[in-house]
Amino acid sequence: MQAITKRWPAARVLVHRDFRLMWMGAFLSFLGSQIQQVAERDYVWHLTYDQALLARVGVLAMIPGTFLFPVIGFLIDIFDKKAVMTTCMVALGLGSLWLGYAIQTHTAAYYQFAIVALLSGLFATVEMPTRQSIVRECVPPEDIASAVPLQAMTFNLARVLGPAIGSAIFVFLGSAMCFYLNAVSFLALIWAPYMIKADLKPVPRKPEPFKDLILEGMLYTFRHSSLRKFFIMEAATSILAVFYINQLPAYIDTVLHLKREYLGFAMGAVGVGAIAGLLFIGAVSDKDSKPLLVRVAMTMVTVALVGLAFARTVWLAFPLLAMIGAGTIMQFNTTNAVFQLSAPARLKGRVLTMHFWALSGLAPLGLFVFGEASERFSLPNALLGAGLTLALVVIWTWTLGFEAKDPPREVEPGAA
Repeated sequence: MQAITKRWPAARVLVHRDFRLMWMGAFLSFLGSQIQQVAERDYVWHLTYDQALLARVGVLAMIPGTFLFPVIGFLIDIFDKKAVMTTCMVALGLGSLWLGYAIQTHTAAYYQFAIVALLSGLFATVEMPTRQSIVRECVPPEDIASAVPLQAMTFNLARVLGPAIGSAIFVFLGSAMCFYLNAVSFLALIWAPYMIKADLKPVPRKPEPFKDLILEGMLYTFRHSSLRKFFIMEAATSILAVFYINQLPAYIDTVLHLKREYLGFAMGAVGVGAIAGLLFIGAVSDKDSKPLLVRVAMTMVTVALVGLAFARTVWLAFPLLAMIGAGTIMQFNTTNAVFQLSAPARLKGRVLTMHFWALSGLAPLGLFVFGEASERFSLPNALLGAGLTLALVVIWTWTLGFEAKDPPREVEPGAA
């Protein structure tokens, strides 16, 4: 184990039992979600053959976060996290069951995917920061920077395995089975929080005005020089780059002219790149290099977007998909670690939701704009426009000044 941690410092967090349990629960749940997503995107594309409608499902899934992430963090700070996770997982599972039944009975319509996307987005807006805040309870503060990339590995391992499994399932057993399996997988993230020993009850606090409960996390983020810069950089990548993942079915069909089975491989390529990115940031998690990591990652994403606009073969497109997977995960997970390290305990839920607002809450703007642009001007032109716009932002980020070291953590009153 010592040899492994010497080469990859992030691995040391595996000694914590609670972290291992949350890791396994998240992996099983994410695996089910990825199995469903490949079937869902394929089903919606072949139901509509409309790139704008395909994008709107993604917009609906993320739009609750656009309005709620800045103000919903107080729920994580004042409620029992086990109860919050259970409520969210049950609701998400019911949505998958409904869609699976509709597909099985040949009654599935676009509006059903739209409704489930909106409701799932609502509960996911609460679930994501709650789950991330639990990670902070499972490891000591000095291991948080290492825990974040390893925790993100759950999603990206699932993103490699899930699409391949999902493609095989919907080809041989039908799309409905993908949705049923996902519904069952949510049980893993109900089980895990109840098995860990960490205290997930809310931190005792003095009564606060409702206005402070809602706005304090936002104010803390924008008053903190480093957090403000990281937020803007993450928001730019989210708005200008994340839309590509929802357009993959159309990209496979209309740009690469491949059979639908290749969608799983394309999503898997993104996952492979993401795992490579996570392995890299895990190896350097002890170093004060976060601003540099984020700027390099944004540059990678920019090059990959522009390259995808011109790629017409698997041999070029799939490596570029891996590159954008690596770049986005390096940026998003590095930013996650910065927000967790910078947030005081009493504000951790509210500050962490600002990271998720930049990551998922603002992404619908890009999904909608570039979805419409893809349908009107072609998908390659939309990719090119997004890539060139992001290039301007990247040039600006290289002019920014950052502290030489990671942002300091605020010490709680009475803490040693």
